[in-house]
Amino acid sequence: MSSIPSTDVYKLSKHDNLPHVSPSLLPDQTPTWMISRRIFSEKSTPSNPQHVWIPQYAFQLLSTAHRDVLAMNHYQSTCPDATFYKFFVATILHSNGERTTLTYHGGSVDEKGEKAAKLTRSRMITESKNDEVLRTEYVKATTGAVRTVLEKEFGMIFPSNYAGN
Repeated sequence: MSSIPSTDVYKLSKHDNLPHVSPSLLPDQTPTWMISRRIFSEKSTPSNPQHVWIPQYAFQLLSTAHRDVLAMNHYQSTCPDATFYKFFVATILHSNGERTTLTYHGGSVDEKGEKAAKLTRSRMITESKNDEVLRTEYVKATTGAVRTVLEKEFGMIFPSNYAGN
């Protein structure tokens, strides 16, 4: 299993609201916590380090009733209109700063028009551009093909009798 490179730096910051979200959409005035990752710009040099902070994850410290979690889990996993019913993503950061990501959106197809998930290998983001895609492959959108990629590329382990959903 890969680990976070030792050169990575993260910061945890407190905000009065969730960045990029209208305050009227938030349930109350609970502070939002943001984890950000330091990324050096292409202009950065050892004598003149230049970096930006890229938000990675935001959360609020709120309690949620167990029944609410169960209800939303049921909705997200069974309702055809739910995001996670028709979309999945797996991503892993490698020690050299590259990232492997497997994504599937309901209706995703490969270059032949067949239902497929997209497997990409990219180099991390910089201040002035998005990730540089190093390699793209398509994986047939079947339980067996996706499971093989999750085991090989992401180190996931499934029970031997697991047949998928």
